[in-house]
Amino acid sequence: MRSVPQKGTQGVAAGKRELQEHILQYSRFIKLLDKNNMGSAADRLRTSKWLSVKVFFEKVKSSWGR
Repeated sequence: MRSVPQKGTQGVAAGKRELQEHILQYSRFIKLLDKNNMGSAADRLRTSKWLSVKVFFEKVKSSWGR
């Protein structure tokens, strides 16, 4: 008998990949700002949005671990 994935598990896996891709893109964007001597813009982004985004992702990731 073949095991059938529970309904929704493929969606969760796709969601995880998509989330990781967004985190990667955001990190690259910050690095690009730093590289082009736009450190103040990068710092503002890092402190404001990144913290709230990071907290959100951590909460989501911790709920996946259950």
